[in-house]
Amino acid sequence: MRKDIATGDGGQIADDVASCLGITGTLTEMISTILDVSRIEAGAMPIEVSSCNVNAVIAEGIARVSVGSGVLIERSERQVDAPLDKALVVRAVANLVSNAIKFSSGKPIHVRCLEEASHIEIQVDDAGPGVPIDSRESIFKKFGSLGVGEAKRHATGLGLHFCKQVAVAHRGAIGVAGLEPSGTRFWLRLPKHV
Repeated sequence: MRKDIATGDGGQIADDVASCLGITGTLTEMISTILDVSRIEAGAMPIEVSSCNVNAVIAEGIARVSVGSGVLIERSERQVDAPLDKALVVRAVANLVSNAIKFSSGKPIHVRCLEEASHIEIQVDDAGPGVPIDSRESIFKKFGSLGVGEAKRHATGLGLHFCKQVAVAHRGAIGVAGLEPSGTRFWLRLPKHV
């Protein structure tokens, strides 16, 4: 940026500023995740539950990460409401969608909400290479990661762990399953009643 200011290249300066803002946002989110995981694990983070429109929560989570990514939302015919800590669930959905984008190689990602008598289930499907069966539990552990090489080095290993902590804080569950012929489904199951 200093070099571009010295040469007076306004277009490049604008690009530099946009890059700095993007990196700052990423770092802020990472720091928040680290702090929130620690607070949830210590039982020191209050969960602020209110009745939420789950489709709106999903849309907000997707909007945080999906610019130009081909995310398809399969909306329920009717409004689905559930008692959620909206901010936490929005971040969990954003994490799941972000991971799907990372591994789907530009193929569409499907996000839906299913409603059962006792719970709702948010599903995020991708057409990526899938998660090996022997890694399906470890990826939810703190610092767990499937990445290799540079991808593993730059992954925090906290995104899916954060999602698991959100599920546990809501007395829900999270999991992963393979799809045929390829791909992965992450699901976040949350109770419909406090």
